[in-house]
Amino acid sequence: MRSRWFAAVLALSLFFLPGCSGGMMETYYEKSDGKIEKAIDNGLKYLADSQLESGAFPTWITKAPELDGDGFYVKSVHITSFIEYSLQFVKSGTSEKIRHSAMSFIMDEMVEPGIWSFYSANSEELVRDGATNCAVSFTITPDLDCTAVASFALLRNGILRDTSFNEAEFYKNMNEQGLFYTWLHDYEENHPAYGDVRHFSVDWNDICAGTNSNILLYLGDNDHTARLSSYLLGLVSGGDNVVDSPYYHSELVFYYLYSRAYFNGASSLAEGRDIIIEAILSEQQSDGSFGNPVETALAVCTLLNLGYWREAVDKGINEILARQGADGSWPKAAFFTSPDGYYYGSAELTTALCLEALSRYAILMRG
Repeated sequence: MRSRWFAAVLALSLFFLPGCSGGMMETYYEKSDGKIEKAIDNGLKYLADSQLESGAFPTWITKAPELDGDGFYVKSVHITSFIEYSLQFVKSGTSEKIRHSAMSFIMDEMVEPGIWSFYSANSEELVRDGATNCAVSFTITPDLDCTAVASFALLRNGILRDTSFNEAEFYKNMNEQGLFYTWLHDYEENHPAYGDVRHFSVDWNDICAGTNSNILLYLGDNDHTARLSSYLLGLVSGGDNVVDSPYYHSELVFYYLYSRAYFNGASSLAEGRDIIIEAILSEQQSDGSFGNPVETALAVCTLLNLGYWREAVDKGINEILARQGADGSWPKAAFFTSPDGYYYGSAELTTALCLEALSRYAILMRG
C-alpha cells in the first residue's frame, strides 16, 4: 500500500489544486445568452449529485450494446480519471470540488509501486431512482491503461513532478516492437491487489492502441516511446483498419485518445492531424451528430484537440445542447468493451465529455 510519506505528500499537493482553497474562481466562459452556461451548470449539478462519497463515479456494465439491459455497476479508477480530466476545462467552484473528490479516490486506489487496477476492491452504495444499488467489487491484476490515466491525472495536477515516479513499471512491460502490454506481466501472484485476469478471456499479451495512446499521454515523447508514436501514426494513416484494440472498438474513441495525447504535448503524432480531421468530418450527420451523444462529444473534443473549430464544431455543439436531459445529464453509451462480451459506460462519463466540449467551445467563442 501507499507509504505514509507519499500519502502525506499527495494529500498536501491535492489541497493546493487550483480552486480547492475555497476562493472564488474565474470561469472560462462568460454569461452571454446563457444557453451554454445553463447547460454546463445543469450538467455539473448532475455530476455532483451522482458522485459517490468515495469520490468515484459509477460505471455501468452490461451485455447490452446500448447499455439499456440488465447489468451492474462498479467503481472505476479508469472512468473516474476521464471524468476528472474533462472537468478541468470547466473552471467553477462545483467542478473543482468534484475534481478534488475524484482525485482523492484515484490516490486512495493506488498500490505500490505506483500502479492501478480498473476496478475498486471496495464496495459502495448508490441510490438512483429510489433504488439502492451496491457496487460490485473485484480484485484484478493492475494494468497500464488505468495506471497511465491515473498517473497523468497526478502529473497534470502538479502532484507528481515528473514521470520518474513509476515510469520503470511501464518500460518493464514493453514488447520487442516497443509497444506496451495492457496487463503488467511482472505482477506478484501473492500480492493482495493482484488477481488472475485470464479467466475473463483476456489475451495476456494483448497490445491495445487505446492503452498505448494513454501511455504516450503520460510518458510523452522520448526515446522509449518513439516506436509507439510510429505505431499509432501507422494506424491512423493505414486506411480502414484504424482501431487495433480488443477493448476500444470505436474509431471516435481511439481518435479522442490519440488527439488527447497530441494536445497534451505528444507532437510526434502531428502527422495524423489532417487525416483524423478528414475522417471525422466525413462521419458527421446532417443534424450535426456523430451517432449518440458520447460519440458526438468525442468527435467535437477531438476536433478541438487538433485545432479545428469550424462549422462542423458549431453543428456538433448544437446537437449536444439539444440532447441534454431534464436532470442535466446526457445518456449513457458504450465507451469500450471487454473480450468476454460486456459493454462499459455511464451517463456520468457522457455528461463529462459533453461538458468538456461545451466548455472548450465557450472558451473559443469568448476569445
